[in-house]
Formats: sequence, C-alpha cells, structure tokens
Amino acid sequence: KILPKSFNNMARKLNLKDVWRELNPTKKQYTFFSNPHHSWPRIDQIWMDPGLMENIEIIEILPNLWAHHNPTQFKWKGKRKFGRWTFDNTILKDKEYTEMIKK
Repeated sequence: KILPKSFNNMARKLNLKDVWRELNPTKKQYTFFSNPHHSWPRIDQIWMDPGLMENIEIIEILPNLWAHHNPTQFKWKGKRKFGRWTFDNTILKDKEYTEMIKK
C-alpha cells in the first residue's frame, strides 16, 4: 500500500529513508499477512536520515512466531549508551516543525 501523501512530503522535507528498503533494494519480504485481502504488505518500517544508515549493522525481518506481524529488527553498531531515550521537548517549540507535522 502506498503511504499517505502527507507522510511522503514530510519524509522528503526531513530527508528520511526507509532503511530496510535502502539496504535491501531488490529483496521481497513482508511484515504482515492480511487474511481478508490475502496480501503480504511490508507495513512495519524504520525511517531515518541516510547519514545514520552507516551505523546499521543488521536490519532484518524476522519470522512470525505468534502474531500477525513479522518483527523488524535492527542492530546499531555505534557505541552503547546507558540510560533511557527521552523525547526532546524543545522540538515542540519550533513552530515551523510543528506546523509541518500537523499537515
């Protein structure tokens, strides 16, 4: 299924790429089976700036063990940092950014 135009516009403005597709340009592998439609889309995706992709050691779609989604896993080869990731709230004060997200 094609992603919404608003998402594609945002991804283009922020220079985001679908990591799995960029690193597997010809591979056919899917993350979901739709029983009513008898189709296999790849709806679970990881998007990031292309400059960060060199830090991806592994990205793979794993076998489905018990759910209707196949998990997507990636391994970061950078330095391991301790602590929990937190959202940078200062982004919400950037009016241009928040307006773009709202669109």
